[in-house]
Amino acid sequence: MYCKNCGSYIEPDQRVCPKCGEKIGKTKKKKGTIIPVVIILVVALVVFCAIGYGISYVSSPKSLMFSNLSRIVDDVFSQGNEQTKFIENTDRVQVDGSASLEFPASLNLGMDSLQLDFGFLQNRSVNRLQGFIDLQSNEESLFSIDTVLADNRVYFTLAQVFDEYYYMNFDMQDLFQVIGREEYDNLFHLVIDSVKKNIIDQDFQREKVTITLDEQEIKVTENTLEVSKEKMIEIYQDIITAIRNDESAIEVLEKLMGLSKEEVLSNLDDGLKELREDSNYVPFYFRFYVKGMNQVVLTSLEQETTVFKYYQGEDKKITLESGEVTIASADWDDNGVEITIDTQEGNRVYWKQTKDSLTVEIDGASTIRLTGELQMEKVSDKEYRNAFDGTIEVDGISFPFVMNLTVSEGTEIDLTAVDQAKDIEQLTEEEQMEFLTKLQQLPIVQLFLIQGGF
Repeated sequence: MYCKNCGSYIEPDQRVCPKCGEKIGKTKKKKGTIIPVVIILVVALVVFCAIGYGISYVSSPKSLMFSNLSRIVDDVFSQGNEQTKFIENTDRVQVDGSASLEFPASLNLGMDSLQLDFGFLQNRSVNRLQGFIDLQSNEESLFSIDTVLADNRVYFTLAQVFDEYYYMNFDMQDLFQVIGREEYDNLFHLVIDSVKKNIIDQDFQREKVTITLDEQEIKVTENTLEVSKEKMIEIYQDIITAIRNDESAIEVLEKLMGLSKEEVLSNLDDGLKELREDSNYVPFYFRFYVKGMNQVVLTSLEQETTVFKYYQGEDKKITLESGEVTIASADWDDNGVEITIDTQEGNRVYWKQTKDSLTVEIDGASTIRLTGELQMEKVSDKEYRNAFDGTIEVDGISFPFVMNLTVSEGTEIDLTAVDQAKDIEQLTEEEQMEFLTKLQQLPIVQLFLIQGGF
């Protein structure tokens, strides 16, 4: 070989050029040139994989389905103003109100107007309710009743004709069972977790389609999950197992169903048995439509002729179509809510409420329309005042209508007044005749008898 410095010949075993003294050997590469490149490539690969996994996870039909269900539940529970939430979360609620309705002279009803005073007090934790109604015309009381609901009894007295209270047996359990958001969430997630175990991404069918949202056509990906009988049995079995292992879930179902623990579990088992034996089971389809990578804009649940849709565009909207109700829709935003129900018989119910107005229309055998201004005022954290000033129109005839309502925190219901109440089912024949005779003495009964020509 030859010296790279001077070009002289060098023997293979020589390590130094005999002419110029240059050291002979491999030239070392400079350190630090390849390592940063390798690091950059590794980091890029990791980032790419992370992004890829994130996209795969977010756009996974299964993950989108369950995150969307949670979002729908949040939307539903977020509805309602402070007053509604106060009523839901307060054990003792007091409501006091008054209303007046004026009659046109052309109707010749024998009265210029009707006035109504009413109120009720609820003690939810002890299943008690107390209320009164006093109906008046031209400052004369036509009908006045006081009621107390307690201990699975309805106590009542008519102040104008009775000196004592009467009662009848009545199962009030369902009247007071209110499921709080936290309780509902726990039950909801228990069910969702059971469903998750039995659904995989491969269960979904995906297709590119075009839908109309907010009056615009958009291209989306339709994700469809068919819930067959076999799939439903698997899910139902897991739900029952999860409920049996969760006492809080059983307690919530006891409230919802008004049954004991044993009855709740028995009903669930019976339901599973009926599902297995059902030869006419009709599968239902859960569909959700995704815009872009992971924006769900429409969710639907379909079974035969029943179709439920939840639009999640700028204006949220719910529609329902079935055999009995042709179209039912609900639109809402920060300004209010609008609900329309059309039936096969051609009847329609329409409700529109904003922050300062209310419109209710009922089209059936008669046409009834309620319109007017609505005011809602928060006096304090424990008191709310409401006022409505408008008209009621029945088949073209208008009646001025005013209503005032105050909602506040109440007190404990006192049962002293009903201690000596009589069981109406245990009255003797003589007492029954006396009871009926007194009822006929009520001013409102006398008014109807006169109007009817009796």
